[in-house]
Amino acid sequence: MTSPWLLSVVVTGLFSLTGSAMPAREHSRDVDDRDRTSHTKFDDRDRQAAREWLNEHRENLPQGFREQDRLSPDQESRLQPGVILDSDTRRRIRPAPVDLLRRLPPPARHYRYAAVDDHILLVEDRTWSVSDIIHLHPDASHQG
Repeated sequence: MTSPWLLSVVVTGLFSLTGSAMPAREHSRDVDDRDRTSHTKFDDRDRQAAREWLNEHRENLPQGFREQDRLSPDQESRLQPGVILDSDTRRRIRPAPVDLLRRLPPPARHYRYAAVDDHILLVEDRTWSVSDIIHLHPDASHQG
């Protein structure tokens, strides 16, 4: 008689555990439902998230966003989608900050986010080709 009682307790316990795990998993999911397997271009939500992040961190900017990370006007003019980054620009690029990455969808396979001179780049790993860019300069002429 103990065995059916024990079995029912175990089954009830398993149901209660799986039932409570589902909402927790749902709650921890990002509310953004975009396709995360092919993110190779920025959209308006990405640009807004990046601008909000920059505004929140203006007083303590990480590498890639500080004054000493600025590119020359010639270097900056070469930051365009479709351009393959030269070796000098590659050396200046920094990984995008982790707290910014949390606001953006994961990039597609073989792509990464990078930061340089108030720009967020979406770069193809193998070729260093710029897939897309967000210009975060404060002046309106550089809006991404």
